[in-house]
Amino acid sequence: GSEMCIRDRSDKEIDRRLTSYFSTHQFLTRSDFQSLCGMMRSTAQLHIRLLRSEGKLENAGKLNQPIYVPCTGYYGRDE
Repeated sequence: GSEMCIRDRSDKEIDRRLTSYFSTHQFLTRSDFQSLCGMMRSTAQLHIRLLRSEGKLENAGKLNQPIYVPCTGYYGRDE
């Protein structure tokens, strides 16, 4: 229904913001994502988990200090 439409639109907006962000940054932290998308900490963590499960982001850091980079084919990363 309409909820899916809202989520779909916000996902596209998040993708757009991340593409723009990664054009000038090599990696992203949860707090970067939070301020980039104007989300609460828990919402940001949820979205990052979702993007990781969709194969759009990967953790290039440690488990306790994650830093996220785009997976190949996403957010301007081609190789």
